[in-house]
Order: sequence, then C-alpha cells, then structure tokens
Amino acid sequence: MFALFLISIRRFPSMALTALTRSPDGDTPIGIRRVLVMLAFLPLFALVQGIHWIGFLLDDVLFRGWRRVQVREPLFVLGVPRSGTTKLHEVLAKDDQYTTFSTWECLFALSVTERRFWLGLSRIDTLIGRPGARVLSWIERRIFAALDDVHAMSLTTPEEDYFALMPILSCFILALPFPGFEHLWRIGRFDQALPDAERQRILDFYEA
Repeated sequence: MFALFLISIRRFPSMALTALTRSPDGDTPIGIRRVLVMLAFLPLFALVQGIHWIGFLLDDVLFRGWRRVQVREPLFVLGVPRSGTTKLHEVLAKDDQYTTFSTWECLFALSVTERRFWLGLSRIDTLIGRPGARVLSWIERRIFAALDDVHAMSLTTPEEDYFALMPILSCFILALPFPGFEHLWRIGRFDQALPDAERQRILDFYEA
C-alpha cells in the first residue's frame, strides 16, 4: 500500500497540471471556466484523498484487526451500462447475508477510522435534532438530481466499489475531470494495458 501511496503522490501533480493546461479534447484551447472549476476542485479532491491515507495509517495503529478480516465468497455484479446492474445491486444489498458500500462510505469513509468518525458525528447530530442531516440532504439533492435519469444515487444508496480506487488515482471515473491523464485510460483496459506488477498492486489494494 505504501508503494501505491508514493506512486499516487508522484502522479497527482502531473494529473493536476494536465487538467489546468489541456482541454478535454486535447485540441481546442482550454477555457477559463474549466480552469476556475478545476482550481476549486483540485484542492478539495486532494484533501479528501489525503484524509483517506491518514485514515489508512490510523487504522494500522488503532484498528489492526482489519488485516485479519478475510473476504469469503465475494459476489461481483458485472455488466454493460443500462443493463440493470444497479437495480440488481440494490436488490442484493437488501439481503442481510450481503454487505456492500453505500455512496458515503466509498467516497468519504474507506478506512475504519473515517467510518467511526462520521458515525460518531452523526450520533451527535441526532442528539441535537439532526440539523446537519437536513443541510446535507438539501445539498445532496442538488448535487445528485442531475443524475437521476442516468444513475440515481444518494449518499445512502448502494454504490459501485470501484470508487474505492480513488486514493490510488486508479478509478476510471476520474477520466471525467482528468481526460488528458493517460494512466486512467490504461485503467479502462486494465487486463491489457497495465504491467503485471502494477495490476497486482491495484488488485491487492482493492482486496484490502
């Protein structure tokens, strides 16, 4: 995991520079609006990923038992877009014999430490009448509403676990904000375009 941390640290400046100097199609001049959006997005993105790494470090200090957890009989839901995989995922998530990520977990609580922190904050919020939950609900509907016709989601719905690859900058959806970053397109051809050693490091991180 530490090797992937160092690799990600080296890759992020190049990713950020490409996003600020190259248009999505790579040909037309980059627009000022995109530059301003990326200037706002990049520090926030870096902060969230940094918090994940701090969480991973604290897990090894405070919750060492995570390394002894074995994943038995994993079930993978695969399919092309618009083929019903999201609905199947939602149905399976309602069955108590399965566990899966919810959106808030795969975006903000990849470590045990982060999860404990946010759940503790939620309990405090509940004790004082849930003002934070109401504000968060208002914000999430404005962020996610545009996706309702394509991939309806909220912070509490089951979500695809490839988001867990964000801290190592190997989540393919990052091609949306960073279309000029070649590594992400290699991730899209994971079994063909990546060296064996890098593929194995990513798989090990995913399993952990």
